Amino acid sequence: MEVREPSARYLVAQTGRGLPDWENVKLGAVASFRTGPFGSALHKSDYVFGGVSVVNPMQIEDGRIKPTERMSVAEEAAERLGEFRLKVGDVVIGRRGEMGRCAFVQDDQEGWLCGTGSMIVRPGVMLDGRFLQRVLSSNQAVRAIESASVGTTMINLNQRTLADLSLHIPIDVDEHAAIADALTDTDALIDSLEQLLTKKRQIKQGAMQELLTGKRRLPGFSGPWKEGPLDQVISELVAGVSVNSDLHAAGNDVPSVVKTSAMKGGVFDPSECKPIIHADLARATTPLRKDTLLISRMNTPDLVGEVGYVDRDHDCLYLPDRIWMTRMRSPGCVCVRWLGYLLSSASYKRRIGDVATGTSGSMKNIAKGALLDIPVSYPEVDEQTAIANVLSDMDADITALESRLAKARDLKQAMAQALLSGRIRLVGPAA
Repeated sequence: MEVREPSARYLVAQTGRGLPDWENVKLGAVASFRTGPFGSALHKSDYVFGGVSVVNPMQIEDGRIKPTERMSVAEEAAERLGEFRLKVGDVVIGRRGEMGRCAFVQDDQEGWLCGTGSMIVRPGVMLDGRFLQRVLSSNQAVRAIESASVGTTMINLNQRTLADLSLHIPIDVDEHAAIADALTDTDALIDSLEQLLTKKRQIKQGAMQELLTGKRRLPGFSGPWKEGPLDQVISELVAGVSVNSDLHAAGNDVPSVVKTSAMKGGVFDPSECKPIIHADLARATTPLRKDTLLISRMNTPDLVGEVGYVDRDHDCLYLPDRIWMTRMRSPGCVCVRWLGYLLSSASYKRRIGDVATGTSGSMKNIAKGALLDIPVSYPEVDEQTAIANVLSDMDADITALESRLAKARDLKQAMAQALLSGRIRLVGPAA
């Protein structure tokens, strides 16, 4: 899948402070509202599987309506509540709980039903619905709505609050559409990157399942694999000590303790760490060393046994008491990166989870002996290294794509803030 940057349909122009072609309006002057029907309007018997979708706040995510077949009613019930059916161009907004959940109603969502916890905002002729959806989900609008809404344990948005919301918007509706188009292009880029990232992760998982089990062999390798427990290659599992952290300290050279979230899928993220308070610095004595594995020995049932490969020395990063670092029996007895991928594969994650114990349902522990007794199938070290290189290259692609996705999300946020405030203006395409 090839991902391309959105086309530049508009030229960007920096404005000064004055915006003579923008105006301040109350939302109630340019839109009408309809609050979803009270719960008594729908009966238990009205709900059917796969009927007319009912849109409540939980069906609104990331500016889009994501219906569920179970949250739907029979056509007869929807017809009875015709005044609450959505029209193309409407904006549906959640009015309970987390503010900012709102979506523009697309063509294929015509006729869906506004649920009890939602509200229909129907723009007038001087307001573009896609632009309005962006405004209502902006941080500035969310803060204004939250400060004016009622409710102590849960915010409850009413029509009056929304009608009194002040908007600073372009007079020209065409500019509304241009802003919405520009932000939609950015959304399309983010969607494409997310899909590509999902695909690459799936490809990697498939490669791990085949290469780490011997179902598929790389060119040039055909010899038998040997069986043996982990302690055949791991001589010791070293743990650190518990230290207190200083959240105000920062910097690459600040002595820090590794967090359990630093290991995932055989990959180690050194940025996942906490600075150590000065009083505990002398207690931290086990820095991370090159060509080792970090293993989470105490964590939630889903995360216990997570593994990360350390590819270089980290003199300012130290082990906590909940993480082990491996020491191998001899240099070159195993490709450590390969072993990290193996232990983070689905089948070995299950094996490690099976030997984890604990009376608490939320926290599990692994005993050293139980981990080191786990049987492993070892190919020759050269084949281990070749497999690790293939998977490492895939990880590099995934990391680069994750970085690109993060930048695209930051770009979207910056664009939205600039365009919705008029700090940056869009002009027509160049001739």
